[in-house]
Amino acid sequence: MHGIANNVMTLRRVQMHKVNIKAHVLKLNGHKKTLFLAHAHNTRVTSKRLFGYGKIDPELTHLNMELVSCDGSFEDKAIEIVKNTVSDFDTNKKYRHSNRGFAVEFVFTVTAGFNCDFYAFYIDCLEWLKSYLPNCPIVHAVIHFDEGIPHMHVIIVPFLDGKLQASKVSGYIQTSTERNISIFNYLGKKYGLTYPMYLRGAAKRTGIKLAIEAYNSLSHEEAIKVLSQTVIPSIYNNPEVFLHAMDIGYEKVFGASQK
Repeated sequence: MHGIANNVMTLRRVQMHKVNIKAHVLKLNGHKKTLFLAHAHNTRVTSKRLFGYGKIDPELTHLNMELVSCDGSFEDKAIEIVKNTVSDFDTNKKYRHSNRGFAVEFVFTVTAGFNCDFYAFYIDCLEWLKSYLPNCPIVHAVIHFDEGIPHMHVIIVPFLDGKLQASKVSGYIQTSTERNISIFNYLGKKYGLTYPMYLRGAAKRTGIKLAIEAYNSLSHEEAIKVLSQTVIPSIYNNPEVFLHAMDIGYEKVFGASQK
């Protein structure tokens, strides 16, 4: 019984990894959240002061990877796409409104400690986005390796039903939740990710019951396969509890690391 309790406590301390998507509406004018500032930050073409972030390591900037390039500025590209899509761009005053959103920026991130081929991972994220918003042209996409945890910025022109609708594409809590669930269903098993939200209350009790019932129904081989999808990512994040469980002492760890 004591061993079971220890195993439960160990699992509680293990952090599973999630992918998260944040959305920002980008305007043409203003002091923040504009296409101009997004271009400056995402392409690293201007001074570090303009990036608005203090964690950029210029010695790692050469590692950044463009997945979709943009000739010229983000502003020019977005306006060109809108002009070619809506027939009344030149005559409708709503496109000149100072708060009009001409693009949406999606920032894809993962939890700290997640380990994978980030190039392949974010290519898969980009393919998901293309299928999730098939009518929204991509202006630019880049993976940043010089700013802490590798993450991806994607700039799109937000069309819904043939209309420019940045706020609806960006959305609020419900829209964000639906996006995160969709991308988890798309690539969660491939990369050993966990659900994008924490269950609480009745939903948590139901989830526990369903997971235990499903696990108990597995054969030994199936159980090993399921566990490997969760244990390996957890070891990358928190090896100490697994070293203890497998009776591997710190003296062996430090001895091997010094060779």
